[in-house]
Amino acid sequence: MTLRALPAPLRVLFTCFLITIGLEYLAAAYYLFLGIVDPHRKMGMSLVLGVTAKYYGERSSSRLESALRGTMSARAAAERDEIVAWLRSGATREGFDKSQTDLQ
Repeated sequence: MTLRALPAPLRVLFTCFLITIGLEYLAAAYYLFLGIVDPHRKMGMSLVLGVTAKYYGERSSSRLESALRGTMSARAAAERDEIVAWLRSGATREGFDKSQTDLQ
């Protein structure tokens, strides 16, 4: 089956579908540029690094460490640094007990 062999209403339907998909592809590419590429380019990142930073994230620290440095940053710097040191040392139960007694 080819597009030419189909009746006119089906050809119109498939043509409209392909045009819609094409326009949506262009809209997605435009969104990618405005939301991800352009801001990261202004920060000096390349295209690949900008997209990677947006969708893959920063993997050099754990989610808890990122929260401690971000939304939970109201803690005292010494407490935060001690918790981060405990996380980076492997987050053992003994280290947790020690850090809890040191913080109190």
